[in-house]
Amino acid sequence: LILLFLISIPCYAEQLDAVPEITARNVVLVNTNTGATAYSLAPDEKVYPASVTKLMTLLVAIEHIEDMEAVVTVDESCYDDLVIGSSNMALKDGEQLRVIDLLYGIALSSANEAANAMAQYISGSIPDYVELMNQKASELGANNTHFANTHGLQDENHYTTAADMATIAKAAFSNPTIRELTSTVSYVIEPTNKTLNKRTLVTTNNLINSNTQTYYKYAICGKTGSTTAAGYNLVSLAKKGDIEFLLVAMNVEKVSGGSNTVFADSKKLYQWAFDNYTYTRIINEQDLITEVKVELSAKGDHLVLTPAKSISQ
Repeated sequence: LILLFLISIPCYAEQLDAVPEITARNVVLVNTNTGATAYSLAPDEKVYPASVTKLMTLLVAIEHIEDMEAVVTVDESCYDDLVIGSSNMALKDGEQLRVIDLLYGIALSSANEAANAMAQYISGSIPDYVELMNQKASELGANNTHFANTHGLQDENHYTTAADMATIAKAAFSNPTIRELTSTVSYVIEPTNKTLNKRTLVTTNNLINSNTQTYYKYAICGKTGSTTAAGYNLVSLAKKGDIEFLLVAMNVEKVSGGSNTVFADSKKLYQWAFDNYTYTRIINEQDLITEVKVELSAKGDHLVLTPAKSISQ
């Protein structure tokens, strides 16, 4: 006997506060508890991701790495497609570091040459690794995304959307290792065969750095990115109580002499979200819904119906 019981739950809309003014031109704010989008702005518009690309670089790396303590020997060719002055951790030709050190370099310092070195270590070549990145994007359903490199430096064929980046970030931040990497404020790399001194890597995500003016105590982790064409970008997570939000804030224009407002934008959007949304358990698995009369049963004259699972919204 199969009983299908539909529960009708009334939902009452409450007036939300006005969304704060922000400078980001492409935004997706998702309640990760329910998967519902709380706010979006031009989510499907083509944008350049800059170094938030490295969330995918990290995701592919984690899925292929077998030993975090394995030693990687850096080849100077990891600098071949980079521009002078772009983000780096000053790796040297022939330098030997552990895999975990390179991962922290990618996550905290947004080191472009580290992203390339990791690609060469895993796939043997950067183009082969980029193909893995595109395969993963397709697998996740990020169909408006195409990667041309591992780091996010400007390329017309390297693009995404805020909606796709939210999809990629959800997968990345669901991985405990990536969540740990991108929630770390500072990390020390011991001297190597090519360096006499320790390296201290510091996150570029001001939301989680208490020494910055835009620190936000509910922020968990995140990845930044910026180029002239991409503007300033930040993909992050924040949690307050039982509610967690994933926020993609992209395309904040880089103005000469101006400040990076993507952190202030993100903080304002998180505050708005936590002020306007609650997470409520509507019904529990143990709750009695109703009793149904049963005819011609040898074991009883009624059935007690309870939910198959708890429901929250």
